[in-house]
Amino acid sequence: MPYHPRRIPYPLAYTAAFLMEIWAHHREPTLTRYSVGVLGKSQTLDISAAQRELGYQPRVSILEGIKRYAQWYKQSSQQ
Repeated sequence: MPYHPRRIPYPLAYTAAFLMEIWAHHREPTLTRYSVGVLGKSQTLDISAAQRELGYQPRVSILEGIKRYAQWYKQSSQQ
């Protein structure tokens, strides 16, 4: 089946997730308000304060981290 993503207004998705949480009755709902927030909001994080104030330096660059993740994902999905 072909994948056809569609945009859903954030308030509609959030309300649908809220209702799914209510109807789940002690089971994990298909969609949660948390997952709507993660998918529907920007997740860009700024580490400049940690670098400046704590001297933090990442051990791996973002590009290298993505490459490592892709390699791990390929290997784990073949098992």
